[in-house]
Amino acid sequence: MTSSATNGCVSWQRVIGLGENLYTVQQFNHYFSSNTCDFVQADIGRVGGITPYMDIAAMARAWNLPMAPHFIMELSATVLCSVPNIYLSEYTDGGTLTDLGVLQPGTGELRNGHYTPSNTPGHGLVFNREKLAANEVAIPALAGGF
Repeated sequence: MTSSATNGCVSWQRVIGLGENLYTVQQFNHYFSSNTCDFVQADIGRVGGITPYMDIAAMARAWNLPMAPHFIMELSATVLCSVPNIYLSEYTDGGTLTDLGVLQPGTGELRNGHYTPSNTPGHGLVFNREKLAANEVAIPALAGGF
């Protein structure tokens, strides 16, 4: 069954999580309104950031669906502090921002399966600018500004 086969999902009596390969609020709405998922794995990086992620979380709450975000654990876990329908946060060994070395030390703490966000203002993440600069990709059309 393909990920877009919503008709088959309705009659298939299994717990279905989806969202890691969806990119828009409209795509999530399609699945929610067709009653084809049991929990939501939206990816904060793929849906366009915090604002659309919060829109998806609110829509999931209206459909009584729990959130179990996909990837970018540190940012997702921090944002989920304001999401009442949180179920859990996915941890991908070797795939966190900390594991990738793009966060400064002390930016949140993962211990015994529990993540404690930083108390730094905003999202609380302090990025390692040197590490990010080493992976910078120039976009020629924007090199001269807007």
